[in-house]
Amino acid sequence: MPTPAEPPGTRISAHLARQQLARLLERAHGGECFLLLKYGKPWARLLPLASEGPPPPPQRQPGRLRHLGALSAPRALLRRR
Repeated sequence: MPTPAEPPGTRISAHLARQQLARLLERAHGGECFLLLKYGKPWARLLPLASEGPPPPPQRQPGRLRHLGALSAPRALLRRR
């Protein structure tokens, strides 16, 4: 039974984890947690990544390029390529 310090999850030997790593990764990606054992003792955890969501949009920074001076050919920015 997991202690309060251990997340709930399936206990798997390191040997078995090496043999089935691809399957374990897919299951972890699906939300499962695994406690990997080495010589019968807890050694590592395999957990899903926290859902981060899409990155925030870049923030506008008015005047950020002002130190570069005036554009020499501003119409060049509007030409289609």
